[in-house]
Amino acid sequence: MKREFEIYGPIKKIRIVTDIKTGKSRGYAFIEYEHKRDFITAYKHADGKKIDNRRVLVDVERARIVKDWKPRRFGGGKGDTRKSIYDEKKEKKHKKSHSKEKSKEKKHEKEKRSKKEDRKIEKEK
Repeated sequence: MKREFEIYGPIKKIRIVTDIKTGKSRGYAFIEYEHKRDFITAYKHADGKKIDNRRVLVDVERARIVKDWKPRRFGGGKGDTRKSIYDEKKEKKHKKSHSKEKSKEKKHEKEKRSKKEDRKIEKEK
């Protein structure tokens, strides 16, 4: 891992996350570069790269870097680009209930119009 990422600049710290019981890699690591520019280069060029036939996802730790950033569980996050499946299901459910309400309203309006028309016809007789 270190060999693959130090091509972008000197690494200050690297921590490969391992399973406590087995000691095997969990498949991700935390890398801290000495210079911000090196991180930016790695972020741009290493994202999507393959290492040992596994695609790499490079991301930023926003908690300490981005000012006023809140994690998603506290109402923050990156916005629409990274919604969870739960959020999408919740949104679909909301849209469904909203469309049902609209169709009920339309049906009600139609019934009102037909009742008005029936009254008109009765008055004309």
